Amino acid sequence: VLLELLQVGGVVQFNEERLFTLAEKAKFYQICEFLYEKKLLYDLIVDCYLQDPLRKSEVFSYIHNLMSMPGYSSEEKLKVKHKVLQHMQELVSLDPGKLADLVVWHFKNEVQSIISELQ
Repeated sequence: VLLELLQVGGVVQFNEERLFTLAEKAKFYQICEFLYEKKLLYDLIVDCYLQDPLRKSEVFSYIHNLMSMPGYSSEEKLKVKHKVLQHMQELVSLDPGKLADLVVWHFKNEVQSIISELQ
């Protein structure tokens, strides 16, 4: 309900930092994601997906969509790419097939370093 209120602007004035602290403590990852998106911190949204047991497997779709769609800057995409590379072990454990698809589509230049890291 809180997420819906935020999305429609029902909560006009609030302390974002306090809300984020409370949301993080309560493990309200979609609230954290909403706040990160407002600040264009898309790489930190990857963490939200990975920490959320209900949406963890959706991280691959999120990454693919962000890397594929226009409207995101090359800097934003680069930050997401670095975040993915940081979480490579966790992602391969989560779903090796989906990670392989991501690598083929968006990380062609990093294949050798990814393989070395995973070995």
